[in-house]
Amino acid sequence: NKEQLVRANSISQMSSNLSGIIGPALGGALVALFGTGTVMILDALSFFVSAIAIFLVRVKVEQVFPSEERKRFLQELMDGLNFIRKESGILGLVVLFSILNFFVAPVGVLIPLMVKKILKMGAEGFGVLGSSISVGMVLGSLFLGMIGGVRRKGTFIMIGIVVAGSFLALFGVSESFWTSIFLLGGCGFGFSFANILVPVVFQ
Repeated sequence: NKEQLVRANSISQMSSNLSGIIGPALGGALVALFGTGTVMILDALSFFVSAIAIFLVRVKVEQVFPSEERKRFLQELMDGLNFIRKESGILGLVVLFSILNFFVAPVGVLIPLMVKKILKMGAEGFGVLGSSISVGMVLGSLFLGMIGGVRRKGTFIMIGIVVAGSFLALFGVSESFWTSIFLLGGCGFGFSFANILVPVVFQ
């Protein structure tokens, strides 16, 4: 049921964001200790390990002729578009998040500049700020997982967006490193509402 979907999505988001807590902080610490070049080499080597693991996976692939595959793809695409067009709530979510992604996407590019120019921090500071977003998202996932059944999902999604936007706007004018950590954590907390509940609406 829908209540279990909320809890399941909360657990999924929480597990993925746990790596987001460790990754940026560890990466920032490694850059500070060994330099960018060494960390880039280690990162490249990790891709080779991933490639080998993927290569070892064996999947039985159904043979489909290219013309049939193309027709199936186009048919499924049209079915999806027709469904979205008929469901006004889902159409509204698609439009809303298209706009949000357009305006929020540049934030990831601007944060390193703010860390260096405004907060006067280095790689380790950037790593901690990156982790703070994931900490907020984990806390939001725990919160939604505990309350379980969310009846007014649209209301919670909008609340999450407003909370995330407010904290992000305050982060934009912050000149304190510790305040920025708190603000980005609050931003992650708000975004977790949307990341968890929107898939539930589609499911």
